[in-house]
Amino acid sequence: MKASRLATVSMMALLILAGNADASSTESFGFWNQDLAQGRFGSPDSGTQPFRWWLEGQARVFDNLDRINQALARAALGYAISDKVTFWLGYSWNPTRIPGKPQVDEHDLFPALTYTSATEYGTFSGRSMLDVRFTNTGPDTGYRYRQLIRFVHPFAFEPRLSLVGWDEAFLNVNSTRWGARSGLDQNRAFGGVGWQFNNNFRTELGYFNWFLNTRPGTDTVRHMLAVNFLLNF
Repeated sequence: MKASRLATVSMMALLILAGNADASSTESFGFWNQDLAQGRFGSPDSGTQPFRWWLEGQARVFDNLDRINQALARAALGYAISDKVTFWLGYSWNPTRIPGKPQVDEHDLFPALTYTSATEYGTFSGRSMLDVRFTNTGPDTGYRYRQLIRFVHPFAFEPRLSLVGWDEAFLNVNSTRWGARSGLDQNRAFGGVGWQFNNNFRTELGYFNWFLNTRPGTDTVRHMLAVNFLLNF
């Protein structure tokens, strides 16, 4: 199935999930940063080299805006099935530090599939991932499916400048004793602009909405300024 069709189906599912979210919510503000680098093994001229690498770091500030409350470090190895589809296997560490609450360290193993499709309107891309989750707060293993869809539309008057939008839904496959509940876990949405400095480096700035289905009756919505740096080799 083409990436654009996958994106359409995923967007419909996300709209249905959003409509089922509880109306009551606690809102806050914060800052989100993503630093992502991906590339191929071998020399830059080795265009047929199928093996890929992925390194990523994130910082999230959302409690009193005076410290990094949550971070993420991720690494993965990939194999390009085609020039548009890549399969990945990786690991991520996700520490959370909120004053007055227990420290949480989550370790995830994951397979993922990424795909892209260029159209006359812009580039659609997506990522399908399954998190296998381990935490220091309980012995259970959690399983969480997540679906990302993304669209980048370069402006005709300045191709280096683009409109960027993406959405990622998280669905818990099972419930755990450390707090995961089967069903919708969270949803992340971004809208903003991007600037392509060269073939290898771009940055994106915009509004980031982070919805967390924390417990029945009360959800959490974080309104965040997002600044992201993306490298591709």
